[in-house]
Amino acid sequence: MEGTILLVDDEERNLKMLESMLLPEGYKVLKASNGKDALEILKSENVQAVLTDIMMPGLSGFDVLKTIRENKDLATLSVIILTSLTDKEERIKGLELGADDFISKPFDLDELRAKINTQVKLNFLRMQLNERAKLVKVINKIEEGVIVANTDFVPVSMNMKAREFLGIKEAPVNILAYLKEKYNQDIEISDERINIVLKQKINTENNVQPLSLTIEMIKDASGSVDSYIFIFKIIK
Repeated sequence: MEGTILLVDDEERNLKMLESMLLPEGYKVLKASNGKDALEILKSENVQAVLTDIMMPGLSGFDVLKTIRENKDLATLSVIILTSLTDKEERIKGLELGADDFISKPFDLDELRAKINTQVKLNFLRMQLNERAKLVKVINKIEEGVIVANTDFVPVSMNMKAREFLGIKEAPVNILAYLKEKYNQDIEISDERINIVLKQKINTENNVQPLSLTIEMIKDASGSVDSYIFIFKIIK
């Protein structure tokens, strides 16, 4: 999984060495020679992980880490501390401040690759969970019925309007199977946005009222489908 890595070190040699290791792995690399510049970069760039040295003039790596963790917009950002293999006190302090991992000097390519790959993936998952939490709040305030389903079409979020429009209290086990059974209509999922009209029976009036359904894909950073969003609306 590609991403942008911010390297923070006052030694140009270390920056160049880390950059030469990361560029062939497909990462975009940003560099800062001090903590102040690193924090300025984070204000304008979308970064997936920060690798920072500890001892630097001005703001130390620990200062950078502390500032990141105190910023609500950056609090979940992955931060890896560059440290010596034997300095246990540095690692303990880093953990107390919220460091995600450590990379030992001298740098080993396999260790660097494994730890950064892991942190980039974890950062992406944190972002997804954060966005899903926001999504739940949003979908419960809109007038359309909304169901978010995973790639097996199992609902993971469902607002009250969707329950009302579909006439159900609990989310179905599989939304596609449910719609086929309720409306006797097969829905073929493709790479395109899907717009169809379902014929919904209104029991109290014993008539038919059209229910529009839009299905859209949500993709992850690699372009793979992560989930589907079903949007229902009664056509009056």
